Amino acid sequence: MRLVLGCGLFAVTAGCGGPGGDGLSDWVGVYQLSAKTENTTACDAEGPSVLAQEPDKFFVAVDAHPPRLDIVSCPDVASCDATAASVRAGSGYAAWYSYELTSDAHGSLAGTFVTTGTWNPAGTCDMPQLIRTTATRLSPTSIRIEARTYTGDSHPQNAQGFCTTSDNDATTSSPCSYDALIGDFVAALPS
Repeated sequence: MRLVLGCGLFAVTAGCGGPGGDGLSDWVGVYQLSAKTENTTACDAEGPSVLAQEPDKFFVAVDAHPPRLDIVSCPDVASCDATAASVRAGSGYAAWYSYELTSDAHGSLAGTFVTTGTWNPAGTCDMPQLIRTTATRLSPTSIRIEARTYTGDSHPQNAQGFCTTSDNDATTSSPCSYDALIGDFVAALPS
């Protein structure tokens, strides 16, 4: 599990749907986790349940920057409302996980996020990642999110001492982990 500090730092592609509808705004709301699994060694099968250990039992879906849908974890409904307000305002938030999804030509939600790796004072960028995410509707009020995280090798920082995505060697042939979660709609967001 990783802690995400968000402030509009993602680049992505993904979809449409929502509680009972077909548009991106129909996905918006607060969801309670009903399942969460994690396979830390491979992406070809779901792993064991980690729902009991999950600190954030809710997530919010926010369409603050269409055609993008932001999925951000939160510990309770009130926190989800506050997180949604932060996402809409473009300000920071803290979360255990977050995803950005947009719609493809077929109305599916998907996203791709590339990280630079973690800056290391020894002059390397450690654990650069390529994260591929999809979201599907299981019912009018239930959604499933799957995230496959491919982790590349550490690489040297650039001449200015920065980690950049251009040096990220994570590909779909890199070691992979697989997270899946299911959320059930519990509340609309305040206007």
